Amino acid sequence: MGNLDPISLMKSMASTFTKVELEIYNRLMSDPTLIMNSTIVVLAEDLNVSNSAITRFCKKLGYKGYVEFRYDFSCYFNKEEEDNEDHIVNRTVTTYLSVLNILEKMISEDEIRKLVSKMKKSNNIRVIGIGESGLIAKYLRYRIFKYKRNIEALDNKFEIDESCSLAEEGDMLIAITNSGKSKEINRQIVEAYNNGITTVVITTNDIAVLRSKSHFYFQMPSAGQFYKPGAYDNQPIIIIFLEMIVNLFAFFNEE
Repeated sequence: MGNLDPISLMKSMASTFTKVELEIYNRLMSDPTLIMNSTIVVLAEDLNVSNSAITRFCKKLGYKGYVEFRYDFSCYFNKEEEDNEDHIVNRTVTTYLSVLNILEKMISEDEIRKLVSKMKKSNNIRVIGIGESGLIAKYLRYRIFKYKRNIEALDNKFEIDESCSLAEEGDMLIAITNSGKSKEINRQIVEAYNNGITTVVITTNDIAVLRSKSHFYFQMPSAGQFYKPGAYDNQPIIIIFLEMIVNLFAFFNEE
């Protein structure tokens, strides 16, 4: 391992990685919070690889195993946070600007236009989310309400269950799930899709099951890829994306 930090170490060895190792590398580089918040079992499930593939990846980098790799990763990001504590304002601005630049490249305006067009034609729109994602659901409802009255935001299991059970063909479900791991939200997505409801997923993770069960799937970049988890939140990024939807909605409304 030498004196290289884990990020630099992975970059220096990228040319030697197998196909599976490259998949692990690319996912960790796009969102380091995956390893910092996960056991090897959870990470393997998220990356759709085996536990042994992750162990081999860690050992190839010179670590004894996954636990040592994750510990080194956490120490590195914690040190980055301490080293830069005198520049918090500048770092906050530049971090979010960096993520927004990635967002602009990741998102297709044509796809957003198609979504807005479908929203305008939908009979009823339900926006669901739990926890912080629930606050974002309410934000979208507030911003869209003056253009389309038949939109509601739901942020607890009982309201979500009750309202979504009344959904009919011609309605739309917009699910906001930062992690993509909420069992309740994921269940509603699958059920809505299977029942012919137009299904929209907004998340920061690439979840194969959710992607296959949605008509629109928007994956946001994660702010956690720049500094340790907790220092930055993904909600501001999602809000900016929602503003793209709102502005196109307003534009179409004026035509």
